[in-house]
Amino acid sequence: MSKMEKQKNTRNKALTIGLFILILINVSALITIGVNTRFFNKQGIERIDREPRRQGMMRHKDFENQLGLNSEQREEFATVQRTERKQVSKLMKEMARLRRQLNEELSTMELDLSKIEEINKGIVTTDEEIRNQATKMNIEIRKILDEEQLVKFLELMKSRRPGGRMDGRRGGPPSGFMLESI
Repeated sequence: MSKMEKQKNTRNKALTIGLFILILINVSALITIGVNTRFFNKQGIERIDREPRRQGMMRHKDFENQLGLNSEQREEFATVQRTERKQVSKLMKEMARLRRQLNEELSTMELDLSKIEEINKGIVTTDEEIRNQATKMNIEIRKILDEEQLVKFLELMKSRRPGGRMDGRRGGPPSGFMLESI
């Protein structure tokens, strides 16, 4: 074997190992997300999430009441929430599509590493867009609040659990507006 072929083989092996490690990390992340999004809290007790939309609305109303929003602020807040929910919903659908696509690729006998890398980049980009959307919403909410409400808002944000959620769930981006999506 010539020196050039050896270098090419070494480079190919390094790329293959790198992509394999990337795949393993992604698969472990997907498994972790799957395990953590079951209908169980940290103690393994089944949560009562029969009507999550209704619970989300309750949190939204509680949040408005805790901040003491007036009717004009409530309308602006609802507008921000609707806008965020629409945009995040689209991004979440894209994320689900990409994850299904990645799982399909990982389930084949012959791995197309370039396709897997492309899908993984799409997942990273979509996740970044979701996080950016949450930041934009936080900024928009701050614009609505007066100084006293902003202080209360910041206190509420500090009271969030380390995982960024107030309700004990872990992993994954928010679905619609709840305090944890700010």
